[in-house]
Amino acid sequence: MSSNIVPGLISILIPTRERPENVIRLVNSVLSTASESRLVEIIFYVDDDDKSFPNQVFELGSIKVITGPRMWLSLIQNILFINANGEIIMYSGDDVLFESNSWDKRVRKEFNSVSDKILLVYGSDGGHHGEKIAIHGFVHREWINTIGCYLQPGRVSSPDLWLTETARKIGRLRYIEELKFTHIHFRQGDKAAKFDNTYKSTSDSHFSFRPLDEYKKMDKERRIDRILLLEKMTEKPNPEFSYLLSETFIKLYSSKLDLKLIRRIKALKNISFILYLIKRLFKSIFRIN
Repeated sequence: MSSNIVPGLISILIPTRERPENVIRLVNSVLSTASESRLVEIIFYVDDDDKSFPNQVFELGSIKVITGPRMWLSLIQNILFINANGEIIMYSGDDVLFESNSWDKRVRKEFNSVSDKILLVYGSDGGHHGEKIAIHGFVHREWINTIGCYLQPGRVSSPDLWLTETARKIGRLRYIEELKFTHIHFRQGDKAAKFDNTYKSTSDSHFSFRPLDEYKKMDKERRIDRILLLEKMTEKPNPEFSYLLSETFIKLYSSKLDLKLIRRIKALKNISFILYLIKRLFKSIFRIN
């Protein structure tokens, strides 16, 4: 992980493959609309069998390229994060246009308004998702340090869904209406988006491996993320209904419990918590007898 963290710097992390035109278009839009382009770095991951990356973009600003084998997008994003120097991290694709002037100033302002920096900031991607999902979003390094991982590794991981759900349930999802992007994606119906080999590969993986099925199986992992983030937050939301019993128990008895047990109990949904209490009760009875 980079040890040279620059205050105020925004690192935009982008996997790209065989899309030189997209790269040029994206870099130009990022830097031409930023109020302080010197505080923006763009880091691309390029597969080592892809020789199409347009080297002329290095002259435009702070651009880095990491090359390596073709792998899961979630792993690529984590590799890019390791090489990032920014306080604020943006996950993005190469099919995006930045439309709002001074977007970087607006993003920094939002993070500066929250003392603990636990926040997911995003804007409109110009498509049908609107403010429902942070398709492209910004998190602070404090979020990542608190969890201990940037993106959950997975074959067809859904970081936008994962981060959106996590931020929404802890009350830290921040939609900025004036922060506008254009997502030039074939699913958005944008005629400028060609259904190329990169899209086809991703689409085929989603069809074969059903990422939403795997996403649902990892509900407890997302709960653990929320437990860790809530510990860091200075202002906390009301307890989630599904975890109301465990949260109430912790509120009543936290002074008698150590942190590892508190975390274990908080990860239990209502039914699981009841079963946990019954199990502990039976153990106590048999121990007495």
